[in-house]
Amino acid sequence: MKKKNENPVYKLKYDISSLIRVYFRRKNVKKENRTNEILGCSLEYFFNYIESKFVDGMNWGNRDKWHLDHIVPIRIAKSEEEVIKLNHYSNFRPIWAEDNLSKSGKMLDEYKELLYKLLGDDFVL
Repeated sequence: MKKKNENPVYKLKYDISSLIRVYFRRKNVKKENRTNEILGCSLEYFFNYIESKFVDGMNWGNRDKWHLDHIVPIRIAKSEEEVIKLNHYSNFRPIWAEDNLSKSGKMLDEYKELLYKLLGDDFVL
């Protein structure tokens, strides 16, 4: 809790993640809020986008078995602006929980193109 109060970038990461989690828990939310600005799309579009990325066996009924993953890890953000950019809907995917835990926030080489699309060609890891 102390880190959240002292580090604005960490707090923003926490707040955005919380907003998105709340949406998934309350799938029938009609009200659009700041989440859609951060995601770059409506919540309904985001929900459908994630659903379109399901792999065999994934569904909303087994949400406890998979995570909502940042493809380009949010931990690489160096500013609030980058945190927001890394929370664009195109940087999310559903991934089995065990696969996400083993990924452990690593940046996979195959996603560097997405990294530069989101943060710009001059971003340095």
